[in-house]
Amino acid sequence: MGEKLIINARIYTVEEAGWSEHPKDSMVISESGKILAVGDGKDLSAQWQEAEVLPFEGKTILPGFYRYPCSYARRFPYPSV
Repeated sequence: MGEKLIINARIYTVEEAGWSEHPKDSMVISESGKILAVGDGKDLSAQWQEAEVLPFEGKTILPGFYRYPCSYARRFPYPSV
């Protein structure tokens, strides 16, 4: 698996002060399911020119939630696939 450059996404991260929404021209670079960088689109696209580009068309990227309360899972069940 090579690097993937995610573009046109709504990107949220968790900073020390709380949630942070990144500007619309921000991009994410990932490899093997791990985020390597989030930042300015021009900088990331120049740095990772060989990355596969994945257009997210306005979809949202949130930080991973590894553990959640059972009440949350009951209120928002995952859809069947």
